[in-house]
Amino acid sequence: MARLLVAAAFGVSSWLGTGMHHGFCQDVMFLMDTSQSMNDSDAIRTVPDAIRAMMASLEPSDRAGIFTYSTWTTPVLPLTGVQPGQLPDLSGVAYQGYTNTGDAMTQALVALEKGNGKQRSVVLVTDGEIMMPDSEGTLRSSQQFAECMERASREGIPVYILTIKNGPDDWEYKLYGGYAKGETVSVGQIVMKSWELMRDELHTCGMELEIEKKMDASGKISSLTAKVPVPGAARLQVTVISSKPGRVAFGGQLPQKPERVQSQQLSAVQGDTLNLQADYPADTELKLVVVPAVDGVLKAEADPSRLGRGVTVRITPTVSETDGTSLLSDESFQGKTVHLTLNGQETEGTVQDGVICAILPETDSNEILVEDIRFEELGFHFFGTNMARTSVPRRGILPWLLAGLGLALLGFLLWLHKRKQEEQGEKVSAINPVPTPVPPVKEKPAPPPVIGTAAEKPEPEEKIEPEPMQEEKETNHYRGKLAFYVTATPDGSDIPPMDYNLFRRSNGQEISLAELLKGCGVKLRFPGAGDIIVGPLRHGVYLQNKSDCTITKRGEILLKGRQVDLYYDEKVHIAFSDEKSELIMIYKSLKPNEK
Repeated sequence: MARLLVAAAFGVSSWLGTGMHHGFCQDVMFLMDTSQSMNDSDAIRTVPDAIRAMMASLEPSDRAGIFTYSTWTTPVLPLTGVQPGQLPDLSGVAYQGYTNTGDAMTQALVALEKGNGKQRSVVLVTDGEIMMPDSEGTLRSSQQFAECMERASREGIPVYILTIKNGPDDWEYKLYGGYAKGETVSVGQIVMKSWELMRDELHTCGMELEIEKKMDASGKISSLTAKVPVPGAARLQVTVISSKPGRVAFGGQLPQKPERVQSQQLSAVQGDTLNLQADYPADTELKLVVVPAVDGVLKAEADPSRLGRGVTVRITPTVSETDGTSLLSDESFQGKTVHLTLNGQETEGTVQDGVICAILPETDSNEILVEDIRFEELGFHFFGTNMARTSVPRRGILPWLLAGLGLALLGFLLWLHKRKQEEQGEKVSAINPVPTPVPPVKEKPAPPPVIGTAAEKPEPEEKIEPEPMQEEKETNHYRGKLAFYVTATPDGSDIPPMDYNLFRRSNGQEISLAELLKGCGVKLRFPGAGDIIVGPLRHGVYLQNKSDCTITKRGEILLKGRQVDLYYDEKVHIAFSDEKSELIMIYKSLKPNEK
């Protein structure tokens, strides 16, 4: 029996080198393992719900298809547009037969050839086995799978695999080190992990809200309340994902059938609060994901640099022309980045106090055109006019005139100070006259030493090196936090996800990855971690590689002696020098209550 699992690099887009910006049309093929072994791996039937959770995160502009596979591959849903609130019912799928993953991958790639999405991908949910009735069939399917991975790599099609942990010893599976990416998870967590995969890897749009739960007299969860951070949503796509089956009402009565994934598109929300009637067991883990659709107006203003040619552009998305309330006034948007276009140049802006601030480095134009702000990167859709114009104020001669007057005043003060010193010196000289100095006798220079004598060469004068200028990084302070996902350890043990709150570090000094992991309570030693250095930037951190570890970001390897900057939600994958240990590090912003 050949077990094929993917390398545990789930969450690191660096393996592929192709970034996905949502808002583009995506074609996604889902492959669901329905072999006989799944009766043991997924006895509580969570895989169908994992597929539904991933389908719920897609947009109407996306297309998705579903194949189930065992001995043979069966099409369940052809590659078609995703309808909000209409998820496929996979509860009747039977687990039987062998596991022909090679054939399933082949058919998935053929189906994607017929699509027209700007980004294509495959998502596979399995218990990790490739097994056919005989050894020849198993080998053939394994080879077919490997050929598919090579083809996917060549054509730039990402492949993500969620593998169910089947029993206490399944962490000892030999990992498959090919092109695909994935993670081995317990069956109870696969629904939650599937949504995280779509958010982190396929960059699907959505906001996970903080939920306030209320219990009834029997101890069950009877209602869910959450604040919607974007005001004035005209539509709201709401998805509730739960670790246990339950019921939720998006309006009207509770449904009859309990589900782990329920999704519905709602009309405008009254106020900024979402209230849902519910019926879940008390210990149910819940995620409430919303995708607001907001109509609004962009307002922009430009502020030219006083000493250069750059222009700072401030864009405020508002509810309407008359209502100046910013759509980004909620604290959850603070510090987040978003891509946009200024005068045809794609750049990146940062949300500061409800305003998107971006810099156009050089321009001779008297007008700035703001276009194509990727609001999907902030978790919602903006269907107002995604364009605004603003004039650039003339710099004029006033700034230069003020600067000239300042320099003249400074020169006058320096001259006045020097004059006072001279006057004080003249008074001292009158009281204590200084004797006329005797000119020094010039000494004849010593003759050069003769070769072969014991004359010594004069020692060169010591050069005084100028003090190095302090780098900008020394003046920065830490903000946000670092999330660590250890995917492989030196001793094979399991380490849960960890966060390190950088805000609590009062200074901006560099810190090694070894110190960070120690601060998270990790006692294991990761070879090379002490030579991986983290330091503060104004809106992120930088990572410096002084080690022999392999560090990648978006497909690019960070060479030894170089450094890379990390901003909101950017990540790196680190393979340590022992060639066994790996982890993922993500830079995230802090919520106000975490500071």
